[in-house]
Parts: sequence; structure tokens; C-alpha cells
Amino acid sequence: MKGNHAGKIHEVMKDKLIFAWIHVIASSRSLLKKLRGWFIMGQKERIDSQEKRRVDYVNVESSPQFKRFMANKRKFIVPLTIFFLVFYFLLPILTSYTTFLNTPAFGDISWVWIFAFSQFLMVWVLCTIYVKKANSFDKEADQIIEEQIKKGGKS
Repeated sequence: MKGNHAGKIHEVMKDKLIFAWIHVIASSRSLLKKLRGWFIMGQKERIDSQEKRRVDYVNVESSPQFKRFMANKRKFIVPLTIFFLVFYFLLPILTSYTTFLNTPAFGDISWVWIFAFSQFLMVWVLCTIYVKKANSFDKEADQIIEEQIKKGGKS
């Protein structure tokens, strides 16, 4: 009896973990709404709504609004990624090639512990910044698609 109960708990936890990963991957609200809609909406309804909103994505991609959108997105993502990678790899590099981080900062706590803890904070802060910015990117992308739909898919 206990084995069966543990199996059910395992299944529930697995389902919750899968939903949590979908939530993490879909870091913006509108993408999460689209994913939920895709899972909830039936096949026929989804096909009907797509037929009403035909978009020529080749024209969208070649439009000046989309190019400006992608340039703005790159201006945000590339520096954020570079900062993350430098900050992340700085800990192993500094601990391997210097002794600075081994010195005490506060009592028995060395700078290594402070730097390592700050990496956790950095990840949360960068994720929060990205999610907020991704919301504005989603709105801008939706506006570009709506403009293309109004133009009939022509750039």
C-alpha cells in the first residue's frame, strides 16, 4: 500500500516539476499565456484562429520594425549575457590563480563565500530584469505582428 501511495506522490511531484520547468522556460507572461492556450484550446479551434490571422513571417522578418526590434533585443541580451559569463567564470579563475578570495572578510567568512553567494543573487536579479524586459519585448512583437496582419502580411 505504501509503495502505491509513494508512486502517486512521485507522479504528482513529476507533474508539478514539469509545469515548473515550463513556467521557467516561458519566462514572459504572454508566452506562458500562449503555451496555456495551446494546451487548452482544441485542435479545430486553434486551426480556425490561425486561419483568421494569416501572417507572412518572411515579410515580417524583412520589415524595418522587426529589424529594429531584433537590434534592440540584441542590445539588451548580449551585454547581459557577457556580464553573466564574466561574473560566473570569475570565481573559478580567481580561486585557481589568486589567493585574494581566501582572505577573511568578516571573521571566519572569506571573500570566496561572499562571491559565491553573490552569484546566486546575481542570477535572481538578472532573471527578474530579463522577465520584466521580456514582457515589453512580447508586447512589441505582438504589435509588429498585428501591424502586419492589418497590412495583409505585406511589409
